[in-house]
Amino acid sequence: MSTDGVGRSNVEKMFEHGYACAQAGRLSEAEEAFREALAASRGSGTAEEARACGNLASLFGVLGRRYEALLLYRRAKAIDDRLGARERVVQHLANMCAVYMTLRVWAFAGDALDDLDASVADDPKLAVEARRRTLWQRAYLALIGGDVEAARALHEELVPIYQGRTDPGVTMTLAEFECDLLLAEGEPADALEVIQAVRPTWEGAGPDVAKLLARRLQCLMALGRIEEHSALAHELPVRLPELMEGDPVSEFFVESTTDLARHLAPYEDLREEARMLYAASATAEIRRIHALENRLDDLPELAASQREDRTLLRAMKRAYATRQRELGAAVVALIRREGRSLAEFLFGEDAAAQVILCAWCGRVSSGAGRWFPSAIDAAAVSDELVTHGICRDCYAEEYPVPEQPL
Repeated sequence: MSTDGVGRSNVEKMFEHGYACAQAGRLSEAEEAFREALAASRGSGTAEEARACGNLASLFGVLGRRYEALLLYRRAKAIDDRLGARERVVQHLANMCAVYMTLRVWAFAGDALDDLDASVADDPKLAVEARRRTLWQRAYLALIGGDVEAARALHEELVPIYQGRTDPGVTMTLAEFECDLLLAEGEPADALEVIQAVRPTWEGAGPDVAKLLARRLQCLMALGRIEEHSALAHELPVRLPELMEGDPVSEFFVESTTDLARHLAPYEDLREEARMLYAASATAEIRRIHALENRLDDLPELAASQREDRTLLRAMKRAYATRQRELGAAVVALIRREGRSLAEFLFGEDAAAQVILCAWCGRVSSGAGRWFPSAIDAAAVSDELVTHGICRDCYAEEYPVPEQPL
């Protein structure tokens, strides 16, 4: 397919309309305009098609549809690669890395950065711009990889860039990373001071508050301030629904809830909170990927999806499953030290002689209707009687009830 002058003019009008709608907050209209631009240019292999993919991906990122955004950025990058548009390739790779970081699949984020560095290796000016665009990602990956010195150096580069900014999100993100650095350096008291300093910006900041509250809990535990730790541990689960509203894919839910549950489990008066937090950390990302895989062929903007896209999604599911097992193993180790069974910890008085394992998503239940992420290797529950079944959510997905005629 090719786009002539008239076609390009029409596509440009679609872009302009999409930008105007997005700026005015009319996101559904903006999505429709960018979809039309993509439909008009799909298969042309032109800059217009790459631009349409990139615009729609950016919008999906805002709407929380991160996996669809990721696949569209990949499509835009492939087109711009063929066109030799290196600056746009850098932009796409930086955006892909940011999405991977949001989804907390670190290995994929590192691969995107490696691809980015390789693509600009012979262009010093572009290499500087690529590094500037990805400082946050590089700093986090260094810290996650245990290179605290490199993370601190990158943080020192970041601070001057954002100095003077009053945006609460930026303030809290800087504080969050500084806190993580200080905890990694063995300075929980200094980390706690950093968190306390940004408390005035917390009001109305949503999920970022949950992340900072969790870090405050870490600091109090490290300092042995058990009474304050216990009070905060009670406050946090109560506030979670309010704090997490509108951001179901928050990193706090994806990972930190299981870690927090592990810390709370020894406290008799906090067992219920521990169980609920562990349940909340479950299999959300795996289920989202599975749902997208089933819809790929039906999504116009992702029509004729490449085999590589499905391979990527399967690899991401495996990454999440691996992390779930690792986190679950930490919970099981603590339970075993207390001489209790997994069923007793998860289900309390509802504990039955048999643990039901959903054969679709891997969650477990005592049969009383409450499902928790197993995140546990079979060997870890060898003393439990396990049987297989299907949870209500998976049953609804696999066997939907046909719509009844009016």
